[in-house]
Amino acid sequence: MFVAFQCEDPDMSGKYRKRDEPLYMDEVVEVFLDVDADRQDYVEIEVSPRNVLFDASFGARRQGMELGFNPRLVSAVRVAGTIDDDSDRDSGYTVELEIPFQELRGQGRLPPEPGDVWQVNFFRIDKSFGREEASMLSPALGDFHNLDAFVAMRFSAPGR
Repeated sequence: MFVAFQCEDPDMSGKYRKRDEPLYMDEVVEVFLDVDADRQDYVEIEVSPRNVLFDASFGARRQGMELGFNPRLVSAVRVAGTIDDDSDRDSGYTVELEIPFQELRGQGRLPPEPGDVWQVNFFRIDKSFGREEASMLSPALGDFHNLDAFVAMRFSAPGR
């Protein structure tokens, strides 16, 4: 599975440098996947402008966070500007993320088959020039882990 984000950002920052540090407290893009659409178990994957990863699995909404969930993800970040230098204007960054199906968790079929439905949400946190802004695929109503705000993603056969 491939996911990409293109983020306009005039002031990129990223203080965290190690996997599974709390990237969600900084600038980051986030992917939430509930592979069996049961609104219970799900995974959260984040990538910072520094290409640092955070990945966790949850047994229920905000419960049982397992930081030992470390799938073999492949990520790449292209930065147009300088990170942690507020004396200049940046253009932004692009994140590409490859998530191997067999590395995910849940009761859904992995890899998914045509007709399978997952619940997903995608987020971006921007903290340029001291302000914080969150963008998302579906409004999370104040909680990124709001599983009821996830949207359906239906798989189809290639070419359809």
